[in-house]
Amino acid sequence: MKRLDEHRRSQGITLVVVAGQLGTYKSTLSKWSSGSDSPLFHRAVAYASAVNARIVLPHQGRVLAEGLDIVDALPDLRRFVGAPYRRMAARVGLHYKTLETFEARTGPRYLSTVEMYAAGLGLSLGMLPAVELAVAP
Repeated sequence: MKRLDEHRRSQGITLVVVAGQLGTYKSTLSKWSSGSDSPLFHRAVAYASAVNARIVLPHQGRVLAEGLDIVDALPDLRRFVGAPYRRMAARVGLHYKTLETFEARTGPRYLSTVEMYAAGLGLSLGMLPAVELAVAP
């Protein structure tokens, strides 16, 4: 969130504008940026979009997933490397039931949990500028 906040400032976009787009309070965004509160992952993705950026899951120069697709990609990657819930949970410092809930999509998925899950796989979230798509006439 700190990198997104820095990007927001470099784009000349105020917290008031982003708060209005997200339907939240400026103070909430300040808490996210300071790290005193972690947003739900979909809210972080919306914040990124509001500041002309996107959240990505990079690996070896490629983007494995971006935006909300990251939530689906992480369990697939865990299964690919053969890491059971308990081992993965121990690696990232979470209870294995938290990871089960995350993968079953039955509970909230906070940005901090997504970051920890990615770290358990040796990955980290990244940020790229938003891509402008050309529209054919």
